[in-house]
Amino acid sequence: MRQRRYPSDTTDLEWALIEPLLPVPACQTPRGGRPEAHPRREIVDALRYIVDTGCKWSALPQDYPPFKTVFGFFTRWSAAGIFNLIRDQLRRHIRRTMGTSPHPVAVVIDSQSVRVAATVPRSASGYDAGKKIPGRKRHIIVDAKGLPLFVMVTPANLHDSVAAREVLFRLRLMHPEITIVWADLAYAGTLVGWAKSFIRLTIKTVSRPKDAKGFVVLPRRWVVERSLAWLLHARRNARDYETLPQHSEAMLTLAAITLMTRRLTRQPVQPNAAAPRPTPAVQAAITKTVSSSRLASPGSKSAACKRGRAFERTGVPVPPRLRSAATAHRAPGAGRLPRRPTPARPAPVRAVPGRRRPGCLRR
Repeated sequence: MRQRRYPSDTTDLEWALIEPLLPVPACQTPRGGRPEAHPRREIVDALRYIVDTGCKWSALPQDYPPFKTVFGFFTRWSAAGIFNLIRDQLRRHIRRTMGTSPHPVAVVIDSQSVRVAATVPRSASGYDAGKKIPGRKRHIIVDAKGLPLFVMVTPANLHDSVAAREVLFRLRLMHPEITIVWADLAYAGTLVGWAKSFIRLTIKTVSRPKDAKGFVVLPRRWVVERSLAWLLHARRNARDYETLPQHSEAMLTLAAITLMTRRLTRQPVQPNAAAPRPTPAVQAAITKTVSSSRLASPGSKSAACKRGRAFERTGVPVPPRLRSAATAHRAPGAGRLPRRPTPARPAPVRAVPGRRRPGCLRR
C-alpha cells in the first residue's frame, strides 16, 4: 500500500466515504474480468493530485500508478457518470448533517468565463464579448448551502440565457423536486416565460441596487459566487486545459467532491477538558480582586499584576497573558532581561597649541 505523502491524498475517513460509491471491479461481477493491477485508492489519489496541483498527466509522480492507467479510469468513470453520482450522494449526506432535507427545492444558477490553454481546439471554445475573455463558459447550479448540483461547460460565445435552456431542462429531469431558480439579470427575458410554461420552473432575478458603487454582496447570488471561488482553489480549474468539455466538467466535479469529503471528515475543535474550572467561591474571589484593581487602567502593569496574583491565591492556572505580570513581584528584576552594559566612551582628544593631531597630514 502506498504511503500518504501529498496534501491532496485521501485520509482513511475520506476513503471510507468514497469507496462504497465507486463501481464494482469487473473481476467481481458475474461477467468477470481481469483483476485490477493498482488499488482504487491510489487511482483516486492520483486524480485528486492532478486536480489540486494542475500538473500535466505525464508529469504525475512515480509513486502513483502510470498516468495512462489513471487517465483511463478518469475517462471511463466520467463517461459513466460516476463522479456525478459521488457528488450527489455526498451533497445529500452534508444536507442531512446540517438538519435540512437531502433534496433542495430552491437553487441558484450562474456562469463563469475562463481562458483556455493553447491545446484546446477552437471548435470547443469561443469569445465572450461581454467580459472580453476567449475561452469557455462554466454554467453551475448550487443549492442554498452552496453545494453543486449540476455543471455544464460550453464555448464562451454562447449567451447565458441560451445555454440556460439546456441546463434547466437537464436539471428538471434529474431533480424534479426543484421549483425556484435564483439568477441574475442575464437570465431575464423570454427565458422566464419558457421555464414557467415548459418545465414549470420559477426564475427569480436578483438585480444590483441602482445607487450601489463598487462591490456589493447581493442576496442569493453571493452563494453561487462563493461556490465558484471554492472550485478555483484547485489549480487545474484556474484555466481550462481539457480538450473535451466533458472532461472539464469532470475536473470541476472532482474539485467539488474533494471539498465535500473534507467538510464531512473535518474534526471539530474541542475545548481543553483537562483545565480545571473555578468554583463559584473562587470565581467570586477573583471578581472581587479584579474589581478592586479597576482604579488602574485596564492595560497597565499594576492591573495585570493584581489579576495574576488573584489567580495564584485561588489555585487556578494563571493565563499566559497574566503569567509574566503575576510572577514579576516574586524577586526584584524577575522576568526582566539583564541590561546590556554600556561601553565606556574614550576621552576626547584636545588640541594642544604647536602640536599636530594624530592622523592629520601636514599641508
